[in-house]
Amino acid sequence: MTNSVIADAILDEDDLSTDSNTALATQQSIKAYTDAQDASQSLTIVCDDSTGNSLIFTPGTPAFAQFEGGNSITTSSLSTGNIKFELDTDIFVNSVASLDSSEVEILNIRTDTLVAHDSTQITIRDALRVTGTITGTVTAAQYADLAEKYLADQEYAPGTVMIFGGDQEITQSTDTHDARIAGVVSTAPAFIMNNDLEGGTFLGLTGRVPCRVKGAIAKGDMVTSSDTPGVAQKLDPTNYNLGCVIGKALENYSGTGEGVIEVVVGRV
Repeated sequence: MTNSVIADAILDEDDLSTDSNTALATQQSIKAYTDAQDASQSLTIVCDDSTGNSLIFTPGTPAFAQFEGGNSITTSSLSTGNIKFELDTDIFVNSVASLDSSEVEILNIRTDTLVAHDSTQITIRDALRVTGTITGTVTAAQYADLAEKYLADQEYAPGTVMIFGGDQEITQSTDTHDARIAGVVSTAPAFIMNNDLEGGTFLGLTGRVPCRVKGAIAKGDMVTSSDTPGVAQKLDPTNYNLGCVIGKALENYSGTGEGVIEVVVGRV
């Protein structure tokens, strides 16, 4: 007979380990082998938090896994057989925190309300640009003076007395009782006008600023320019010129050389 095999033995092996082309397996061994192959199998899926779930595959029973995206995450099954996880357009979270205590950078925020996590304050560094109206119940500044940026003929140290003139808009004073007084170079202005002026000098116009001085000065004295460049002195009423007053001293000074005291500029 063509393509025929003559069986010459019957083997009872549950694992069907013998490789024979002339032996027959018993029904018992065939059933034992197929039962072992059809036994339930499991697949364990482990998540980022080290928890896991097992999927049990039982012969004759459909097995499936369901993926849930959670808040603001949508899952979908693609025709390629892949699972797609996609962020929603609007994401709702309770908090955003850095895992290593460093900064979290969020480039753009649009919100109705900003609330500090510890109910104290919200700190915005570098710059805050507001289009519209700022409304508040209390307005306060950490520093003391109102300043405006002017172009100076060179860079001057804080506390230097300035006048209108020079190669640019302002320069340091050199004459006593100069009627061209502009103000004092500010140390840390509370509010800056004309801030977009490139290369400008912060000139304190109103408020308290440290000021370079010489000679005896008492608290409350009016101060004006001296013959030492950029340095103030007590006003001499006999040499008074309209416009020469820088402001009023807020501290006493009795040093023999040059010093620095706080002066309330713009107070006449």
